[in-house]
Amino acid sequence: MVDSKFENHDNFVINDKYDDEEVRELDREDYYDHHSGIFRKKYLNPMTIGGAGLIAIIILLVIFLSGPNDSVDSKQLQLLSLEAKIKQLEQKLSRISEKFDGFNSSVTTQIDQIIKELSALHQKSSQTPKSVKTGQQETKPKFHQVRSKETLWGISRQYGLTIDQLRSYNNMGAKVTLQPGQRLKLTPN
Repeated sequence: MVDSKFENHDNFVINDKYDDEEVRELDREDYYDHHSGIFRKKYLNPMTIGGAGLIAIIILLVIFLSGPNDSVDSKQLQLLSLEAKIKQLEQKLSRISEKFDGFNSSVTTQIDQIIKELSALHQKSSQTPKSVKTGQQETKPKFHQVRSKETLWGISRQYGLTIDQLRSYNNMGAKVTLQPGQRLKLTPN
């Protein structure tokens, strides 16, 4: 059975060291009803514990978020490695540029040589050989008979000659016009 608050607890002894005043104080009814009781006095206020925990969390966050100084060093290392890579790329680009310049000069030289050879061939083809001796005979010079609406330019292109060559072969001036039926020499005298 449960003892009521008002009963006397003479038979029940927890410890001999308690004196009567403490027992009387525990028997008082207002002791348990009052908010500043024994249990309240032994523990800290929950608000104080929560506040201290919140401050500890904030301090830890500041420490972790600020990070060590190693992050600055790692960024500097990254910058240095990027600079080294850029220098390597510049060196490779300069080597490629040198190779391209050498290739370009080689191609230019070859193109110049081809142009010289073509001009030499053009000169050979535009110059008709003078009379060639085969055995004892000489070949006769070639002629072209002018037709209507033909020009010196058209005739010179037809035979691979220049206009000046046609004029010199035929002793023609700059203002001479062609007449249909006229015979033009295609080789020098």
